[in-house]
Amino acid sequence: MGDPFIASTQYNDLIGGAAFDGHSSPPLSILAEKLVIPKGYWPVGFELSKLAPNDEGEIPFTLLGVKCEETGDKIDDILTFAKTAAELRVYRFDGTLKPADFNMFKRIDIKALRKDLPAEKVVIEYPPEE
Repeated sequence: MGDPFIASTQYNDLIGGAAFDGHSSPPLSILAEKLVIPKGYWPVGFELSKLAPNDEGEIPFTLLGVKCEETGDKIDDILTFAKTAAELRVYRFDGTLKPADFNMFKRIDIKALRKDLPAEKVVIEYPPEE
């Protein structure tokens, strides 16, 4: 089984990574509030599988959460459990976001490159001015 936090699509034409910064409130907590996940779950990640809005103009996403009954209900307990357990079971909760909801992120960096290029050799620059 592959790493669940390595992005993958059917053909993986482009592969890369993503990073997100929140503002003063943790973005996962904001997503959990928007989705109203059941009590007893702590949000630890999310997935975006497409950016095309649905018929209501919203973007589907999946919030990922641990069950506190399994991991503990404080972040320190969850981190300790994650480091010592054989596996960390993470549960999916589907929801949607309005495009304006993405303002919960202060910065977003998503990079993808052709899968057949050696990413470790790539240097990204702007072209020289002519």
